Amino acid sequence: SSSEQVNLYTSRFASSGSFVQENNPNGIVISEILANRLKLKLNDQALVMTTSQQGSLEAINGTVIGISPSYSSYDLRVILPLDSAKNLILNSNFHNVVILLESTDQLDTVYREITKRITLAKLPLVVKTFYEVATFYAQVLGMYERYFMICFVILSIVIIFSLWNTMVMSITDRIREFSTMRTIGISRKAIFFLIVMEGSILAVLALSAGIFVSYWIH
Repeated sequence: SSSEQVNLYTSRFASSGSFVQENNPNGIVISEILANRLKLKLNDQALVMTTSQQGSLEAINGTVIGISPSYSSYDLRVILPLDSAKNLILNSNFHNVVILLESTDQLDTVYREITKRITLAKLPLVVKTFYEVATFYAQVLGMYERYFMICFVILSIVIIFSLWNTMVMSITDRIREFSTMRTIGISRKAIFFLIVMEGSILAVLALSAGIFVSYWIH
């Protein structure tokens, strides 16, 4: 019903200008790379050409109303309203509907809601998430996660051994000092507590400095 219709036309997916709108059938949105290659700006006229389902060459005259961010050097997207796309390919049918979200955090919620509505309406449709469609992206993401996990483990081992070596060298160089403390009556537990406190203070200071430097570099 019209009350349940979701407005997917939003300016958040355009770095400049606005997104495509139903009341502007000639308005198109192009990627930044395509705009730079064709030297197009907002409100410029562009001829969009493609091959229809019957094999004929079709074209529409569009006006650039928005420029969307490019995510790769091969991003040559042209986005136009659905009715204009149907007229361009001379076909009113379509097999894919892509829903753009602001964040991947919304993916599960939207997926469940759409699946629920399709099930209740008994529509012959299949809903797939981004990760199911973009298998190569998932493979690359998994590879980088394993790579960074291995680096994290190696760095953790190096840091632990470095700290252990530093503390051992510090204790070894101060044996006379600890012997003097034992002579004046300080217990072993008190000396051990002092060593642990010294190491803890150094660790906290080093951690704070590391967080500050990493945040400043980031």
